[in-house]
Amino acid sequence: MQDSAAAVYAITETWLRGDITDGVVLKELLPPGYKIEHSPRMTRGGGVATIHKDSLTMNNLINTTFESFEYVEGQLNTNHRLRLVVVYRPPPSAAHPVPFRDFISEFEHLLELLVVAGGELLIVGDFNIHVDCPDAHEGKAFLDLLSSFGLVQHVKDATHRSGH
Repeated sequence: MQDSAAAVYAITETWLRGDITDGVVLKELLPPGYKIEHSPRMTRGGGVATIHKDSLTMNNLINTTFESFEYVEGQLNTNHRLRLVVVYRPPPSAAHPVPFRDFISEFEHLLELLVVAGGELLIVGDFNIHVDCPDAHEGKAFLDLLSSFGLVQHVKDATHRSGH
């Protein structure tokens, strides 16, 4: 019988903090035969992770920090050179007052690094951008950036319970 469980899970807003309590949480979180690669946030909220089968390794090639978003990336050792990137861009707030133009600039830099790294590219996550409103400045700027790198936004419908 084949295992029907997914080989890779991508998670945004893990709320992991990189402290001693993470070990207990991870022990409860990980199914047998899986491991985690994560980038915790040292303050409340945020954080990104991949959970993947032990039989896969995820080789991280990019070690850059950005102010406007969090990410974890790596190349999965599959038959295809698949580079998986999980991104979380917190919505603008008093706690995260980073302008959208800074996000676009930093995300463009990440895309440049990813192009050099090679392989097939899959970017998933929560960008907190209303791409379903292509006339809105932020949605249009984001889609234009993706297009300039030959990337396609596959999600066309609302993914939030309140729309967008």
